[in-house]
Amino acid sequence: MTEDQAWHRIAVLGDSIAVHRGDPVDGYPTRTWAERLVLALAPDEYRNFGVSGARAAQIRAGQLAPALTFRPDLAILAAGANDAARRSFRPDLVEPDLAGMIGALSRSGALVVTLGCFDLSRTLGAEAAGRLRELGRLTERLSHRHGGLHIDFSEHPEQRDGVLGADGLHINARGHAVVAATLLTALQPGNGLRDRVGNGDVGGQRRAVDQHHREAERAGGGRLGVGAAAVLADQHVDPPLAQEHGQAVGPAEGGHPGVTS
Repeated sequence: MTEDQAWHRIAVLGDSIAVHRGDPVDGYPTRTWAERLVLALAPDEYRNFGVSGARAAQIRAGQLAPALTFRPDLAILAAGANDAARRSFRPDLVEPDLAGMIGALSRSGALVVTLGCFDLSRTLGAEAAGRLRELGRLTERLSHRHGGLHIDFSEHPEQRDGVLGADGLHINARGHAVVAATLLTALQPGNGLRDRVGNGDVGGQRRAVDQHHREAERAGGGRLGVGAAAVLADQHVDPPLAQEHGQAVGPAEGGHPGVTS
């Protein structure tokens, strides 16, 4: 990685959103959104600590410490969906775990990006979808409090064209492309992020990314994302393997990310 590239160490924490591979879709490579992101950003190192089925407290207990030891400068967190899907969901009980993870990662020097869910009302019903939206609002508030970025997919325009797999819960290969493209649009060079991270201006950091994200949406929303996904799909490079237990990824021969054990 060159000095001009923004992200040197990328960590992903979370539940199945972080690691589920999704159903195949014709015309889309079978890469997860995280694999696509790493392929495009080419960090020096990458680790995915995600565990399918984990609830927010479990993510904090099992993934936060190793992630902090890894010292990422970009941390992507998907947490709380397995809590909000339950009728027993209480935001006030989940909030301390979300705040603890977001705050600790931010204080360690990382830009924290949190992810909301796509609209799952057709699968889970309106009540559960409402709880997931409530989780999204809570996560967004906590993320912004610590200078992070929250990306809400609940009203993403591309979900109308089929981003969910057969189970109606997890994204398919097309959904992975949409998520990766949306993240790349928000994080692409030219928005001054690198300088703000270096200066420790987390408030300015969040404002820069949020403004850039809104401008991208006005310029074309999800369609811009699909264009970015198409660029990724044309890269004839073997993707990193799924990283479910904190395996390290560093530059492989040719300058593309590869897997190290």
